[in-house]
Amino acid sequence: MTKPLHILIVEDSASDAGLVARHIEHAGYEVRWERVDTATDLRAALEREPWHVILCDYSMPDFSGTEALAIVRASGCDVPFIFVSGTMGEDAAVEAMRAGAHDYVVKGSLKRLVPAIQRELREAEGRRAHKRAEATLRLESAALAAAANAIIITDRNGTIEWANPAFTTLTGYTLAEAAGKDPRELVKSGQQERTVYQNLWETILAGRVWHGELINRRKDGSLYPEDQTITPVRDAVGEIAHFIAIKEDLTARKQAEAARRTSEEQYRSLFENMSEGLAVCQMLFDGDRPQNFVYLKVNHAFETLTGLKNVAGRKVTEIIPGIRESDPALFEIYGRVARGGAPEKFEIYLEALKMWFAISTYGSGQGQFVAVFDVITARKRTQEEIAKWKNRYEATVKASGLLLYDWDPATNAVTWGGDSERILGYSQDELGHDLASWLELIHPDDRPAFNQELERTVADRKPFHLQYRVRRRDASHIVAQDDGYFVLDAQDQLMRMVGFVADITVQTRAEEALRGAEQKYRAIFDHAVEGIAQTTPEGQFISANPAMARIFGFDSPEELMRERTDIAQQIYVNPARREEFKRLMEENDNVSGFEYEVQRRDGSVIWLSASARAVRGEDGRVAYYESTMLDITERKTVEQQFLRAQRMESLGRLAGGIAHDFNNILAPIMMSAPLLRMGSSAADTERTLATIEQSAQRGADLVKQLLLFGRGIQGARAAMRLKDSVRELEDMVGETFPKNIELIADLPRDLWLVQADGTQLHQVLMNLCVNAHDAMPDGGTLTISAANLRLNEIEARLHVDAKPGAYVALRVSDTGTGIAPDALDHIFDPFFTTKTPGKGTGLGLSTVLGIVKSHGGFVTVQSAPGRGCTFAVHLPALLEGSDLVPAADALPPAGGHGEEVLVVDDEALIRGSIEKALTKHGYTVFTAGNGIEGAAIYVQRAQSIKLVVTDLSMPQMDGTTMIQLIRRLNPALPIVVATGLSGGEDWEKRVAQLEGLGAKVALAKPFTVDRILHAVHEALTAPA
Repeated sequence: MTKPLHILIVEDSASDAGLVARHIEHAGYEVRWERVDTATDLRAALEREPWHVILCDYSMPDFSGTEALAIVRASGCDVPFIFVSGTMGEDAAVEAMRAGAHDYVVKGSLKRLVPAIQRELREAEGRRAHKRAEATLRLESAALAAAANAIIITDRNGTIEWANPAFTTLTGYTLAEAAGKDPRELVKSGQQERTVYQNLWETILAGRVWHGELINRRKDGSLYPEDQTITPVRDAVGEIAHFIAIKEDLTARKQAEAARRTSEEQYRSLFENMSEGLAVCQMLFDGDRPQNFVYLKVNHAFETLTGLKNVAGRKVTEIIPGIRESDPALFEIYGRVARGGAPEKFEIYLEALKMWFAISTYGSGQGQFVAVFDVITARKRTQEEIAKWKNRYEATVKASGLLLYDWDPATNAVTWGGDSERILGYSQDELGHDLASWLELIHPDDRPAFNQELERTVADRKPFHLQYRVRRRDASHIVAQDDGYFVLDAQDQLMRMVGFVADITVQTRAEEALRGAEQKYRAIFDHAVEGIAQTTPEGQFISANPAMARIFGFDSPEELMRERTDIAQQIYVNPARREEFKRLMEENDNVSGFEYEVQRRDGSVIWLSASARAVRGEDGRVAYYESTMLDITERKTVEQQFLRAQRMESLGRLAGGIAHDFNNILAPIMMSAPLLRMGSSAADTERTLATIEQSAQRGADLVKQLLLFGRGIQGARAAMRLKDSVRELEDMVGETFPKNIELIADLPRDLWLVQADGTQLHQVLMNLCVNAHDAMPDGGTLTISAANLRLNEIEARLHVDAKPGAYVALRVSDTGTGIAPDALDHIFDPFFTTKTPGKGTGLGLSTVLGIVKSHGGFVTVQSAPGRGCTFAVHLPALLEGSDLVPAADALPPAGGHGEEVLVVDDEALIRGSIEKALTKHGYTVFTAGNGIEGAAIYVQRAQSIKLVVTDLSMPQMDGTTMIQLIRRLNPALPIVVATGLSGGEDWEKRVAQLEGLGAKVALAKPFTVDRILHAVHEALTAPA
């Protein structure tokens, strides 16, 4: 294996340099060489890289070998330098060797060159090794001298030969004092047993290292503990020649250990007795994500505060299931700390434990952390309450715009609160903290009044109230309202005055402006032609102008307001209109052109038109109404005269139709009676009786239509299915309509229920179907369909009387002649009809509209001439709580069991019919022709009569008076009223009066046998 050799050749001849290099290669070296022949190139080569050997010619044209040697020596490189020259004499060679050359070889005889190189390489390596050894020795000596521990070297007998400075520091003895001495003479304290030293010497003389702790004495006599290691050192023949002792001062360590023991004892005591909870935990990670932690150790307070027992060695998710999901923030914080993050202190609400905690945590290494905590749930609640109250207080003070103060009369010190900068432009410190500073801000003209009021307040111990001007920072003045109150101590002595200053500048200016405006308003108010008033929703006047007093016939507004204290009862002719007025005001906040009748002071009735707006208070409720009123009596008189003329015209148009209908009703009845007298088969008799009954029912229905038109009678309503009414109508239409009219009924299965009067709903369908029939004289298709429908706010506004919500839309369509556009606007007007005289009353569609509106619905119509017509009836749907209950009249009538019933009616035929019907169905009946007879019979049989059925309008004594007499005898007796009266202005009052007497208006004449039987049964079985 060849050895690498890096050679620098200083030679002017390239061929000679190559010859030398090849000669060396033949000796087995892997030669890498470079030739230089100038001083510059030589210096550059020396700086660029290290060389194993330098071979140099002695004599060169531009450069000499001695110059090259000087350059190499000056560079400090320890590289063998050998002259290889053919011209160098012995004297020159000797001189060169003295100058530092290592050898000389003649060019003509190179056999010495390789051995010379090898020798010089070895010597160079020896020189370098020697230098390294010297450096190492110096380093070791310096290390021993600089060692922190004391080191001494003794001979085999223990006599000190050398000691480092640390020995002097430890013992107080210098090397000069210690040299030649036995350490036992210097530092032995007598604290150790003799056996310790015997064991020490036996160990080191046996060639083993001894290690132990000793207590020694310093030069000054003080004792110190030391850790000592004694190592035997053998000579060249293996004999123990020296001992090296290394002494470490244990004073600091012993003190630290003692302190640590004390600290550990204190820690244990603190750990077990501290009031805060403490837990040492091991965090468990999934990659970088904290997933869980294990309780390694907890103190007693941990269990007391959390209520968790036996947690050591267990995972938190095992102890508190769900905590990782409910409180992930806790895991994130502990994870950061356990990974080596900075300690953290935080407060957290743990959802899993339903408690607030204040926690301080720090990492303890190896993924562990320590948590010290306290339960602060009660404190947090208190803080929350305090914060709420503080926020409320600050918000209240800020919102109030008040400047608060607390004045100590003894020291004149003032403490400020509130928004002083907004009020005055000064901070609270800038206001000063004494009364004198405040006086400086008060307007000079107002200071005497301030001082006078303050003196009075202090003397009388009464509240301080004063308005005065105060200067702002911008030199402007505000008007201040100052209200202060004294606080007394237990001895009734003045302690301080607390109060507030309010900026009432705006209010003051507003009051001044208001006074001016009020003067202007008062002039308008007093001289207006219209009546102007403010009234409460309860019906009292707040204010009224003279015109209002004149309208009602009073001499002055004061007289009006004094004598009229209940507007609804004392002024309105119809109190219900007052309720309607209030409803409109509540819904819309204003009305315009609201017309109603009122009574004047002299009892006369006039018409008023009112426009009003509602004024609401801060709570959103109506505080009062502001109204203007005009007397429109003259206009209404003209309108009524015009309407009366129209009415007469309408009645003329109506007479033919009604007469035709009644003639058709009466004709079958008049013809049926003679037929019954002639005698006939049972079947013919039954048919004749059915004809009479049907005709009578038609007459009753016509009367009901007229009443509906007149005042909108409302019967009993219940949840019902529209398809049931349509099914009944299908049967009737199929039997009575011409065959060229096809009926199609299309009603979905899931149609919502409606709350309706079945009879009235049947009337609506019947009227619409009859109109469709009349519109198709040549036949066509009649379609009845229905659908569920929801209207939103926007859709509801498209229809009069419509409100947002759920509806059932019932459509009746025909393919008839249609309705002309000019007639569409009038089809719902009473008495309006497009039929020829005698073919209709004009009440059909007005009746439909009245019934539908009374049910809270609305009607729409679509039609064009020649394209048929579709009427859509929209009824509010029942979506919840709408159990279907059959009407009482649909159930079979129940009979009696001998109960005594008193029937009172001045019409003998009606009285007799009721008697027969009740008697045949198990009741015992007594009859009377007027109230006097009825009362007399009841007095005689008061104990046995269970029910009274009575008419109202009778001669001598009416039904109401009789009921009042019977009620004095028996307040609980069931009474059923059967009457043909159902209209008039006082009808509703009469119904309310009768119900107040416990009488039920259950029968409207005419009625069927089944209806009277149902009414009697219901009255007898109703709860008392």
